[in-house]
Amino acid sequence: MAFSLYTFIYLFIVTVVFFGIRKGARPYVLLLAGYIYIGYLDKNSLISIILCTLVVYAAGLLIQEFTERGKDKFAQTTTFISIVILGVILLLTKYSSRFEILNNLILPIGFSYYAFQAIAYLADILMEKDKAEKNIGLFALYMSFFPKFVSGPIERSSAFMPQIKKLENVKFRDEYRLSLAFAYILYGYFMKVAVADNLGTFVPKLFDGYENYSSLWLIIGSLSYTMQIYCDFAGYSAIAVGIAKIYDIDLIENFTSPYLSVNISEFWRRWHRSLSFWLRDYVYIILGGNRKGIIRQCLNTMIVFILCGIWHGNGFNFLFWGLLHGIYSIIGILIKKYGTHKKHPIFGRVVTFCCASFAWIFFGASSFSAAVSYVKCMLTAGNTGNTFHTEILRMGLIPEKLWIVCIFVILVIAMDILSYRKDKTFPVLIQDFNCGTRYFLYYLAVILILVFGAYGPGFDAGQFMYMNF
Repeated sequence: MAFSLYTFIYLFIVTVVFFGIRKGARPYVLLLAGYIYIGYLDKNSLISIILCTLVVYAAGLLIQEFTERGKDKFAQTTTFISIVILGVILLLTKYSSRFEILNNLILPIGFSYYAFQAIAYLADILMEKDKAEKNIGLFALYMSFFPKFVSGPIERSSAFMPQIKKLENVKFRDEYRLSLAFAYILYGYFMKVAVADNLGTFVPKLFDGYENYSSLWLIIGSLSYTMQIYCDFAGYSAIAVGIAKIYDIDLIENFTSPYLSVNISEFWRRWHRSLSFWLRDYVYIILGGNRKGIIRQCLNTMIVFILCGIWHGNGFNFLFWGLLHGIYSIIGILIKKYGTHKKHPIFGRVVTFCCASFAWIFFGASSFSAAVSYVKCMLTAGNTGNTFHTEILRMGLIPEKLWIVCIFVILVIAMDILSYRKDKTFPVLIQDFNCGTRYFLYYLAVILILVFGAYGPGFDAGQFMYMNF
């Protein structure tokens, strides 16, 4: 979902109707709200989600019927055909730009997410982990719930469906739930508007004009993009979680302090968790996981990350990004199995962060060749002869703004450290504070967003980086 001022006006209207209408109709209010919003964003996406919903709904019932009758081969065949169709459509739309005959195909907004969600739904029915939903209205809401539609998280029906079946029990006057929802929304907007968008004022200039800057600034650019993509995507996810909590729906926490991970395996348990868990459950484990020896484990790991890279984009730079994380993970597997001594956690965190940051260069560059050139310049450019202050001005920055961005990044790191130590996300953590402290933090967040957020031409707080993947 794209979050803008109009979004929250719309959200206010939906919330008033949700709590004002007959309780049994609440799921259908959210379904209609989702369809209206999706249609507003893109009519093709609305058609796509409706068609996908109908096909997957019918396939789920068919698989359930075959399973209950003991016709396992028919159930497996139906599941296989359905998943292949979803996979082929996803590949065609993602890679249409590479084939002239497919140039007119456009990836519907959110398709990457609800296609994976649909695949998980059908696979769970086949494996008897879940039952097919017979109420098409509730299933349609599962597929199109508007806070998570554009960029996830990828929800499992076993977690989501029971919640929407209890919407009639949700009470508006629940101070803790509303405070938590407000905290998530504010936290998400701070991450997005105050941090990610401010970093976005100069990071693209470094990635596009790397040959004009010193090695120091290119290193700063790499580290800044590392924080930008985190704050942007984690900000989106926090806002989505906050909006869902207004209706007492808990979405999966997509980010839990990933840059404090001591190894790359932990990183992927904390970064884009819904995708990581999906790849683990529906690719890695099905391929055999770690049950068939170390060589097979390494091969399965590499397949998972190649698929992860392909899912994110159609350039070789995305594939290489996936390969890098596959290599990192295999090295971690080998160290865990054959390592002779345990590394200090701080060392592990520094190495993991640096490896992730290096890989992000290939993710953020316009092409693989541009990423290679960026890395080459970063390692060899040295000093351009200009002062640090001169290069700041060349990027259109003022030193004071750069210091503000640095302070905001430090605040994000501090919040993540607290969250990591307490094993709670920051919005949940501050609910333990007394009312005075909590409301002061809310007030401070609003002021920082309004005063220091990146606004004006070229900036749209409703647009998120991961909407492109």
